[in-house]
Amino acid sequence: MPDALPICPHCETTRGALGDTCPEAACARRGYRFIPHGWYATARDAAARRNKPLDPLIGRSLDRYLLAGKLGEGGMGAVYVALQRPLMREVAIKVVSGLDLTEATIARFEREARAVATLDHPNIVKLHDYGVGELEAQEGQGADAPVRVRMPYMALEYLRNAHSIRRVLAQAREEAGGSHSAAVVLSVFEQVLNALTAAHSAGIVHRDVKPDNVMVVSVPGNRFHVKVLDFGLAKLVSEVSGGGEDAEITRTGQLLGTPFYMAPEQAPGPNRGEVDARTDLYAVAVMLYEVFTGVRPFQGDSALEVISLKIDPDYRPLDRAEARGLPRGLRSFLARGLACRPGDRFASADEMAAALRHAVSGRVTTAIGLAAGGGGSSEDPSIAYPSLGGTPSPASPGSPPASPATLREDEPRASQG
Repeated sequence: MPDALPICPHCETTRGALGDTCPEAACARRGYRFIPHGWYATARDAAARRNKPLDPLIGRSLDRYLLAGKLGEGGMGAVYVALQRPLMREVAIKVVSGLDLTEATIARFEREARAVATLDHPNIVKLHDYGVGELEAQEGQGADAPVRVRMPYMALEYLRNAHSIRRVLAQAREEAGGSHSAAVVLSVFEQVLNALTAAHSAGIVHRDVKPDNVMVVSVPGNRFHVKVLDFGLAKLVSEVSGGGEDAEITRTGQLLGTPFYMAPEQAPGPNRGEVDARTDLYAVAVMLYEVFTGVRPFQGDSALEVISLKIDPDYRPLDRAEARGLPRGLRSFLARGLACRPGDRFASADEMAAALRHAVSGRVTTAIGLAAGGGGSSEDPSIAYPSLGGTPSPASPGSPPASPATLREDEPRASQG
């Protein structure tokens, strides 16, 4: 389908230019615009694979951003690939959900978004813009005016040809015949820790570090260039959902954070502790344990089981059979990184990076890769929107493109009741 013929995703007419409002009366009334034909076909096919209708927001505008395809959705909202008018620059739009919008919560949203927007580091996905746009939610019952709702959103750097860290390490392992050098792991995780250093220096704690928030893109000179996304989003959603800065569950019952990577001090309950930079470093240690053992240090069939292990003083993940054969220096590194008490962990991302370099230096250390996801993700990992010129984006074999919009939710979740 040629991208030279933009299409209205609501009525499928091609009688218009990219970004123009569809002339059909029903479409014009609801604000549908012409989007790239290839993007429409990709979004339509992805929805069909999930046995769902095309998202009704595709083809409509949030402020100056034309939503032209869906990339994923999760507990904190949905993410779209969009065109910024009039430049028609590709961006990822994250529409934040579950917020009780009042003037006070909007002010909090804007304050937190401004803080995240100050982060300017090559290993951090850039937040270009934010706002609260209006869209029609449904037809009015009386046939007069449609119902309109306000939607908080963030406009993020769109990473074309990016892949999740889980996929990249799995592919590197396959290429190496079953395991790969720790040098690959060191390259990737030093960049993750560099991103955290920049954020922590600015007073921003991520709060939800996990594999699905770490993307890798090949750039000239670096096949494994890391981009960390969603900085500050967990705190933002917590604050503007009405629960306050220390709330652990949103109004929708969604646990803020991922149990597999959540630090003990983030666990809901009376013993909840202070969340700071060491919380993020704990999550990095969990990922590194996975990389070098192939299993998660804390495993369970529910969020409660996973969290219970983390706060159990008698459970020692380094005693698991998969970890016993690790070199002594690496075991010591992981033990400190996974310490239950924040004071026993690395004090900073820089310190952790230096310790990681020492732990894997001077010996041949092989790495396995991150454990497979637990299933249940609402993401379709095969979504790859073509370039505006109509040429499909290049992709590594067996590793479909992802983006900062990817909101995989493949870990067990906690809910009210």
